[in-house]
Amino acid sequence: PVFVLDAEQQVHFANRAAHKMFGIDTHGTQGATLQGLTGITLNTGHSPEELLSAQAREDTIELTLNGGIAERLVMTLSAAEHRGTAYYIAVMRLLGT
Repeated sequence: PVFVLDAEQQVHFANRAAHKMFGIDTHGTQGATLQGLTGITLNTGHSPEELLSAQAREDTIELTLNGGIAERLVMTLSAAEHRGTAYYIAVMRLLGT
């Protein structure tokens, strides 16, 4: 799953894998936050602009419910710029895959 978030952590894009893993309606991302859609809190001390300028990334291990089963996933947070605005890019993968 991949999510694109603004500085306020509102979701601007979620790919098909994100919709499938978290049971998100195809139009369900408008105005939603990552925590609201997934239950995962984005814990970072950096703005997307800071991550972008430092070309940094942060890896965390998160817990999620997948089909009623608690699973661990790795979330890699980085940033990209689009039309002059920096966005968080959150890429996730289940541990063991």
